[in-house]
Amino acid sequence: MKNKKGFTIVELVIVIAVIAILAAVLIPTFSGVVANANASAALQTARSTLSNALNMSSTASLAGETTAKVAKTVFIVEGYAFNYKGNALEAMTFPGEDSSSKLNGSKAATAKAEDTTNNFNALMVATENVLTGTEGKYLDAAISTYIVKASNITAETDGTITVTSVTIDGVEHMYVGYVEASGDTAATWIAEVFVNSDFSKKAAVFTTFG
Repeated sequence: MKNKKGFTIVELVIVIAVIAILAAVLIPTFSGVVANANASAALQTARSTLSNALNMSSTASLAGETTAKVAKTVFIVEGYAFNYKGNALEAMTFPGEDSSSKLNGSKAATAKAEDTTNNFNALMVATENVLTGTEGKYLDAAISTYIVKASNITAETDGTITVTSVTIDGVEHMYVGYVEASGDTAATWIAEVFVNSDFSKKAAVFTTFG
């Protein structure tokens, strides 16, 4: 019986080198494909959300980008952001990477003139995103994470955003935000929360209702 020969050291080294080269070439390509697929899926979610958001507006329209290139309606879908511009969605850098890029809420009259950025006053989310606990209402952790990253709204309890519920003329209104008080520069950052049963749980919309 003949002895079976295995790989030599040189042959093993060559095989390992070939595998390493293929991995170096294919892994970034695969990662790029996955990233593009995720971005495409996020855009599709944002587009379907846009249709539902338009239906929620009494004027069937949403505030678009101003002439000063200030975004007035921003769609957040997990780690992606889209600016509403010219009745269409345009991919933008995810806000909140530094303090100057965060989406800003409405300010009180005493300080509003100082704020020339987004200045949104409404937050739209899926009905399922608003939960009720022993201490009141709050947004679930998943959507809270991205809202906190994108805006100046801060999580208050266990990484979630607390929702303040107020009944006016028998109608419940929900708000998120916080108050900064410092003499004459007191500012209230706040947004009213609107819910829609047709929204994706992954999406949140920052906008400005007149």
